[in-house]
Amino acid sequence: MLNIWGIGFSYSCYNGDINWLLELFMIEEIKYFKELERLRFEQELLEEEISELMKGKVINQFLIFDLRRRKGRVKESIATICSAVYTNIIA
Repeated sequence: MLNIWGIGFSYSCYNGDINWLLELFMIEEIKYFKELERLRFEQELLEEEISELMKGKVINQFLIFDLRRRKGRVKESIATICSAVYTNIIA
């Protein structure tokens, strides 16, 4: 069983704000924590890549589109995990 205390759980998950989620909530089961950490790291890397591409003189729109699409999939994965955690809390 997961023990999580706090407010704004679904807001933080669906907006991809994992740092806030990890700081405010205590998750005793590690199976979700490791995946959330991996996704947070991937999200940061994608944001850095997009930022660096936007600074360049020649902007590769296709590459930026692909990175944003991957970032969207990461956010969806985060939301799925958060939903599973929330379901376990209610169950």
